[in-house]
Amino acid sequence: MGEIKVFAMSEYEWVAGRTAEEVKAWYIEEIGLREKDIDEGYPRALTEAEMGRFTFYDGERGDEDVETMTFKEQLRRLVGADPDQFPCIFAEGEE
Repeated sequence: MGEIKVFAMSEYEWVAGRTAEEVKAWYIEEIGLREKDIDEGYPRALTEAEMGRFTFYDGERGDEDVETMTFKEQLRRLVGADPDQFPCIFAEGEE
């Protein structure tokens, strides 16, 4: 079993999983795409700097009860809650 990482699948969607190959195959199956539909350069593992800089919104943006944290913090939460749930959609929306 490898370390769980976050991979950018496009400019606005991220998947968590162990390897680029694993998340790509899962994403194609889950979303119903063909391999040629995935943009060149994706999936791409996020860097440590990006994991600490990107913001995860737990709830709807603009909602006063929305909780925010870094991608790194959210990944730690997910792995702690259920390490067997991967690969899975990690986040959608704008950076």
